[in-house]
Amino acid sequence: MRTFSSLLFCCLTPLLLAKVCWKSCKEESKTEQVLQNLDIAGCHRRSTYPEYEDFLCEGNLGPPCTAVSGDTININMRFVNPGVANLTQSAGYLVTSFIELPWPGMDRDGCKYLDRGSGCGNKEERLSEFSMPVFIESIYPQGKYDLKYQLFEKLEDGREEELVCALFTLRIV
Repeated sequence: MRTFSSLLFCCLTPLLLAKVCWKSCKEESKTEQVLQNLDIAGCHRRSTYPEYEDFLCEGNLGPPCTAVSGDTININMRFVNPGVANLTQSAGYLVTSFIELPWPGMDRDGCKYLDRGSGCGNKEERLSEFSMPVFIESIYPQGKYDLKYQLFEKLEDGREEELVCALFTLRIV
């Protein structure tokens, strides 16, 4: 019985840790090789008891990250960092598959959230952690939003090269 309990715990633990359903923006993209993990800490989940609710993710299909106005959520990523010198970020609300609006209030400077603020400038390829708090402003209307979140390396000539692009759903209540 003890062996069965240990086995069940080991099998279910990864499912309990996956708090957000996400997928790469494009199939066969760089993101699939670079992004190791994406999680949003601070999401609320609501059960639909007594009905059955499937909390497993299939890409970005599954229960959304639910946040309450006034909450702070944290976007956490682990990714293979090729040695970026300058990191910027972007979040957009997808109105349709080809029209997106910028998400208001997002800090574009990604360096302060990379490897606890010390990640930019280290030119060595490594596994990096990105953690950024996002305050859910009261001006954000309640609703369900399909978000496109991107990390870019800002090159010396001013161009931006996409490192990560992920789609996930945020619901504000």
